Amino acid sequence: MKNKNSYWNCRIMAHHHSNSEDAYFAIHEIYYEKDIPVSYTENAVAVVFEELSDISDYLDKMKLALSKPVLWAGEKFPNEYIAK
Repeated sequence: MKNKNSYWNCRIMAHHHSNSEDAYFAIHEIYYEKDIPVSYTENAVAVVFEELSDISDYLDKMKLALSKPVLWAGEKFPNEYIAK
């Protein structure tokens, strides 16, 4: 039975460059429990599917990430990234 309290979506995440305070951004899949982000994919997502329609559907999910706050990756997860 599917748990309605857990789900995933695509979100933009801010990452620290190892040698600077600047951030770079990537889209990851975020896993939620009770609407709280609890984990994310180690690597940014790639758009690789066997069906063209699957690519289109996934790109729609990625576009939705643009309408949500950016989250920090790493030790600051799941805090929101605030642009300076």
